[in-house]
Amino acid sequence: MKRFHDTFGCRRLLVGLQTASVVCVLMMSQTSFAEPNVRHVIAYHKDGEFAGWPANGGLWMWDDEILVGYERWTHDPNPSSRHHTMTPRLGESLSRSKDGGSTWQVEDRSLSELADPDMNFLGQDFALRLWRQSYFTSSNRGRDWHGPFGLPAFRNHKAYARSNYIITSRNSAFLFLSTLPQDEAPARSFLARMDSNPPGFAFVSWIGNDYLDRSRVVPQTDTYRHAIMPSGLQIGDRRYVCAVRQRVGSDRWSDLYETRDNGETWSFLSTIERGSDNPISLLSLGGDVVTAIYGWRSKPYGLRAKISRDAGRTWSDHIVLRDNALNCDIGYTRAAVRSDGTVVIAYYYATEDRPEQHISVTFWRPSPTGQE
Repeated sequence: MKRFHDTFGCRRLLVGLQTASVVCVLMMSQTSFAEPNVRHVIAYHKDGEFAGWPANGGLWMWDDEILVGYERWTHDPNPSSRHHTMTPRLGESLSRSKDGGSTWQVEDRSLSELADPDMNFLGQDFALRLWRQSYFTSSNRGRDWHGPFGLPAFRNHKAYARSNYIITSRNSAFLFLSTLPQDEAPARSFLARMDSNPPGFAFVSWIGNDYLDRSRVVPQTDTYRHAIMPSGLQIGDRRYVCAVRQRVGSDRWSDLYETRDNGETWSFLSTIERGSDNPISLLSLGGDVVTAIYGWRSKPYGLRAKISRDAGRTWSDHIVLRDNALNCDIGYTRAAVRSDGTVVIAYYYATEDRPEQHISVTFWRPSPTGQE
């Protein structure tokens, strides 16, 4: 069984084991271009409701079965801030597809406060969900969940978790987490290890800049700073890359960091993009071919991607996957690769036909040359 789960846009890769891959040879582009090999479906939409943020809710894939999580609120058509939400909050939901994402059914989450009796990270139906200061586990593809269970503080910082993880063994996984802002300390990304039987956690390393070192922040007069929502991807044995959503004042961009010593130390590799103001989903297309997928919150609003043929050192220009969003309250992608090479992207979106934010799914077949 070929099995993938989303680690904030990451294919499932095990340490020392390379799963079946999609081999693509992709050329770099000098200009932004549209990618016609796409189609779109709706995973969830309801009149009067706002559905959003799959990057927070998580996405998991088992062969042609896909599960995506999201939040639901009452929709506000004329918000005073960016997000079209107003109380009451309607809760969290899941949508499941059993045909590779073509059709979707809504499910309620079933929760048990009891611990998972067999928390086997390599179990063929296992899923781990991380959200804020809690985690949940499932041994039956997300039909039933155990939790919530609390995450500890790391280096005296509370964690702000999203379901971004890479399984490393039956009893261990790397978690890509952010801290909550604390006193004068901005939010920052870091790597932790989770062990099972019994569950335990350990801080591994900081990822990216120390934003308390103001000599490394430009301009120094800006006080709003964060480096959050890390997206990890395994490239090879002991080698990982991680995209981090950065902000200093009004400047917003996404940097990529690399480790070659199993997460002990990280170094800057490249800047993926500037201006999206959206978290990145990193995805392997086989070997050193990597794609970064993100919502685009500048006009024309929509969905974009970039491709790297050298494991993130250099990137193509923007590939426009979609550019018809009604407003900038969109994005927060999750992505995985089907066995036939199709990239499946879940995100939230709004259009003139469907002005309420809803969960959309895009299918993308990256062309052999990277452009048409």
